[in-house]
Amino acid sequence: MRENYLKIFDRHFAPYLVRENEESTTKQNTICPAVDIFLKDGEYYFMIDLPGVAKDKLNLKIEDNHIKIDASVSKEDKALKTIHTEKSYGKDFFRMVKVPANADIAKIKANLKDGVLQIILPLSETTKPKKIEVM
Repeated sequence: MRENYLKIFDRHFAPYLVRENEESTTKQNTICPAVDIFLKDGEYYFMIDLPGVAKDKLNLKIEDNHIKIDASVSKEDKALKTIHTEKSYGKDFFRMVKVPANADIAKIKANLKDGVLQIILPLSETTKPKKIEVM
């Protein structure tokens, strides 16, 4: 039953989400983080969970009409003797998200706060609704 819902989800959002590709499947220990996509006030909001990732370990770029998110988590203090850990270290995050055709990539913004990467991508001015004055 769950597979049916996932197929419906993938079919609807497939133009935007890329789960696996050559880069992500060739790296061992790669995590494909969850992505939420919203459209609000003429801007796309991409929210990507990246727990434990520091800004200096995050690589974000637009290439071939995709936003590529590449990040890694490393152990904070290697000098500490580990007694017990449940966190994942030495893992990479990789995700690609297709840039919507009606987005203005020149105005892309991103910030990382509390383990969540937020990418804001405004709609292009030509696709925003415009009021037409009647004379």
